[in-house]
Amino acid sequence: MRNTFLLFTLFLSTVLSCSRTVDKQLALSDVALQEDPKKALSILSDIPSDQLNTRGRRARFALLLSLARDKSYIDVTDDSLVRVAVDYYKNKGQNKDLMLAMYSLSRIQQNAGNDAGAVVSLLEAKTLSEIEKDGHYQGLIYRNLADIYSKCHDYEQELYYYKESAKAFKGVGETRYESFSQQGIARSYMSLGMEEKADSVLRDLEYYAREKNDNTLLKSVLKYLAINEMTPAINNPALAISHYREARSVGYKINSTVDYSTMALAFSRIGEPDSSRLYIKKAEISAVTLLDSTHLFNNLARISNDKHDFESANEYFKRGVELHNKLIFRRENNLVANAIIDYRAQEAAFQHSLAKFRLYLIITLVVLLLSLCVILIMFAGIKKRQIAEKNRLLLEKEEKIEEDLVLIDEITNNLQTAQNDCSELSRSVNSAIKEKIAIVKLCADAYSSVKNNPKPNPKDPYRYLDEDYQYKKEEDMKALL
Repeated sequence: MRNTFLLFTLFLSTVLSCSRTVDKQLALSDVALQEDPKKALSILSDIPSDQLNTRGRRARFALLLSLARDKSYIDVTDDSLVRVAVDYYKNKGQNKDLMLAMYSLSRIQQNAGNDAGAVVSLLEAKTLSEIEKDGHYQGLIYRNLADIYSKCHDYEQELYYYKESAKAFKGVGETRYESFSQQGIARSYMSLGMEEKADSVLRDLEYYAREKNDNTLLKSVLKYLAINEMTPAINNPALAISHYREARSVGYKINSTVDYSTMALAFSRIGEPDSSRLYIKKAEISAVTLLDSTHLFNNLARISNDKHDFESANEYFKRGVELHNKLIFRRENNLVANAIIDYRAQEAAFQHSLAKFRLYLIITLVVLLLSLCVILIMFAGIKKRQIAEKNRLLLEKEEKIEEDLVLIDEITNNLQTAQNDCSELSRSVNSAIKEKIAIVKLCADAYSSVKNNPKPNPKDPYRYLDEDYQYKKEEDMKALL
């Protein structure tokens, strides 16, 4: 029994130790994800699958691995792994985890060519990122939305989301990410025919790239400067060729139809027809999409127009317009546009419901506030009456005290008067006593003289009286004594 308990304890401690190790590895890969995604990939690859023994760990692992692959420029088209994270975080976890899962899912859907699904995932991630206020991923989500709108040739929305992306990156101080979004803004301006605005943005980016010695940014900026310089508003073919050559010197490869047709137009305008024809052939070979062909025919029309070959120019122009109309038709009828419309309809319905809820909430709050005001007014009235009653009682007490003080003053005056009367009476009594004492003393002296000297006193009123009267005199004297 004891051995069994020890084995169970050892097993439990081993499991807990492994769990802590897995959690630590997941945390380390999360930290390394921004700075060094390849290191994050290495950490995640060292985690044995049998140690991912809970749904939470499996979801975390799936999310981090998907993000690390995307940041390491590993294009994955199978979304089965990231779906584990999406399904888990839709029911559990925080909004940020679900936002990252939806963003990872959108990147895989873009790699697989499922732009319709990608835009829906991105729009869901956008809503969550705005709640979480995560500037970095807000910028990435907006930029990917702009890229998809660019594919749909919806350049107004493309410009809007590139601007939002640049603003989000600027808010968190990520200037390099912001610079790539600014480049997208310049492309949108070019697509909308705002060449001067595009030129201003690109000039600022060129200065920034040279200052930071960022050749990756510089070569793409130089390319777009060259394309923009061949637009009718600017029309500087020599500078365009110079920028293309500098872009090539810092690593840019001229291999797209747009580049070839732009170079053909530039060489034609500086008087080098052989170079122009060479680039026209390259452009014709590389043109595989409607957009490529549109650019090619537009530039061919401008070259023919420069040569005063108006018939060819008109033909090329018509073909360019045809292709442009097809692009517009596709924009209005492709799956991405429909997905965006459906999502916008759902979002509008949600916003309508949210607005109604907010209205009801505001009304409820107003009613509660009014009720509270009424209660406070009633309470204030009751309190006011209580205070008035207390003041009245205090006033009555003050009046009573004043009356008592007056009475006390009267009593004090009466006592003072009585004391004065008593003093006067005392003086009168003392005076009378003193008189009586004097009389008594006089009588005593007379009595003593009679007794000791029977010779009649000429002043004695009893000297002529008989013995009875003489006896009476003595009695009177005794009574006086």
